[in-house]
Amino acid sequence: MRNETPTQEQIDAAVAHLKEVAPQIPQRDAFSGDNRQKIDLAIRTLETGYSLIEDWDDEQIDDDYDLYRTGEDAADWLNGEYEIEDGVDFPNTWDSLVGVAQPAQLDPRHF
Repeated sequence: MRNETPTQEQIDAAVAHLKEVAPQIPQRDAFSGDNRQKIDLAIRTLETGYSLIEDWDDEQIDDDYDLYRTGEDAADWLNGEYEIEDGVDFPNTWDSLVGVAQPAQLDPRHF
């Protein structure tokens, strides 16, 4: 856990970083989740300082849990409550996808 809120300089750097990596990652993940939509939500959350998923109801959360988690992670990072996983802080979450080819979409008939 970070336990400290980021400075405005750190927030600005995080937004710049996310804007830089967004076009370099696959649009969709293997489950048809929209990676760039997630990054856009993170950027808007960081820029506004407001959790844009705060008013989501249970149905919205169930419909797009990954997007919800991204919004929650961005808000947690702003509040100094983001839990760092595997040494990766929130603004660098998508770095491992830079340059990765678009994954093949899973066929829903197999589920």
